[in-house]
Amino acid sequence: MKKACVWLLFILLLVGCMPHASELTVERLSEDKIDSADKNIVFLTSTKWDSQLRRALAKYGFTLKRYASVKEIEERISGVRTETYDEAEARYGISIYLGDMIDWCVFSEGIMFSNFTLEITDLRTNEVIMVVEKGGWTHDCSTRGPGKLFPDLARALSDEWH
Repeated sequence: MKKACVWLLFILLLVGCMPHASELTVERLSEDKIDSADKNIVFLTSTKWDSQLRRALAKYGFTLKRYASVKEIEERISGVRTETYDEAEARYGISIYLGDMIDWCVFSEGIMFSNFTLEITDLRTNEVIMVVEKGGWTHDCSTRGPGKLFPDLARALSDEWH
């Protein structure tokens, strides 16, 4: 009996220490509607995961611009005053924030993140309008699970793009 209790305690401790990724959450921070026809987006931050996220978003009709601006505009405000600004390449921007790496795959380059956050900003108003967050695997790991992090984030963003 004592041996069974020790094994049960060991199993409970082992299961309790398994890494857990956060579930998918989408939070609208602004009541302003997103222009659903305008799916031009620029990444405002840079991570090593940009290309995977870029490909996943492209499958849902998003166009990702490489640079926030490629043109500088000079505009005369009055007879002696001019303003210079960078023309935005997209209406919306994405900032990416990585959570903790909580597991890795021995058989692939997959990494499990506790969460992976996309913060969507309206570049005309400079207002954060939505946050999409989910944890999970970046690539398939045959022993641990499918790498659905980027497709899941892209699908959630597409579903809320209205």
